[in-house]
Amino acid sequence: MEHVYWYLPPETDDWTVSNLLDVARQLVRQMGIQGFVIDPWNELECLKPKGVTETDYIGDSLRRIRQFARQHAVHVWIVAHPQKLERNKNGEYPVPTMYDIAGSAHWRNKADNGLCVWRDFANDHAAVSVFVQKVRFRQNGKTGEAQFRYKTATATYSEFGIGGRS
Repeated sequence: MEHVYWYLPPETDDWTVSNLLDVARQLVRQMGIQGFVIDPWNELECLKPKGVTETDYIGDSLRRIRQFARQHAVHVWIVAHPQKLERNKNGEYPVPTMYDIAGSAHWRNKADNGLCVWRDFANDHAAVSVFVQKVRFRQNGKTGEAQFRYKTATATYSEFGIGGRS
């Protein structure tokens, strides 16, 4: 894939927001990247100063990432996982919201767009649902749901088709 670059920081490096933005800055200059993905967020080092709450740390980190994206005209996607969810009375997990992402409500409040990928782990044949939970700017899309079928043999997704979940 000529337009995709994989970067895995060396084991000796601190995996911090600052270090990742430094690497991204170099890749913008050297390779002309137009976007990058931080996956997953919980693998980063959380080097918050004493007295700074996790909420404040996440808010500051997201602000710095947004400023970087605007300054360098790149898109940034962050994969963040929800905190532990409670099963409902049927023993099923609910679809997480952006407020359920571990660490802070800033995940919802500061995001321009938010997606949630959800699947029913009890039913291998059920559709994988992608919920568009937030779109800040109307010209970029709208909230809603799309469904896909995961093909284990090829590790790919395809449109689920009409009829929704099975």
